Amino acid sequence: MKTALTAVAATALTLAFTGCGGSDWSSTATPSANDALATQLTTRIFQDVVNKNKADLDQFYAPSFQLQRTTGGAVSKASFIAKLPNLRSYKFIGPVLGVEYNGTLTATYTAQTDLMVDGKQYRSAPNAFLSVFAKSSDGQWHVIGHGNFNQPK
Repeated sequence: MKTALTAVAATALTLAFTGCGGSDWSSTATPSANDALATQLTTRIFQDVVNKNKADLDQFYAPSFQLQRTTGGAVSKASFIAKLPNLRSYKFIGPVLGVEYNGTLTATYTAQTDLMVDGKQYRSAPNAFLSVFAKSSDGQWHVIGHGNFNQPK
């Protein structure tokens, strides 16, 4: 589990840095907390999946989007949208914490879900999640990485 968490975090950070496309990172800049925006964006992820809103997911997820599950390799945007999991319900446990820096936002949170993926029911116990967003040139936020650390039953 620790290895999977490390791999997802490294992938998400790489995607965040790659997705920004700039080389003007300031080593003295301070990231800012933005829990409200993180909550809004992560809620949109979950609601779109619950509602099977493929049109909004297609707009909201960046072309470089990658999902990492504990059961295997990464899932691309096209693959994820084509075969959405069956998320029947979810509940955030505690706050959604957001850290924003230079057009990126990283959200860490715990959620309890009623989730089935590829015919396998996942545990309903609270699990850690990581979602990474990037702001495009038009000011819109897009999901570039998402990690679900839940395991099938």
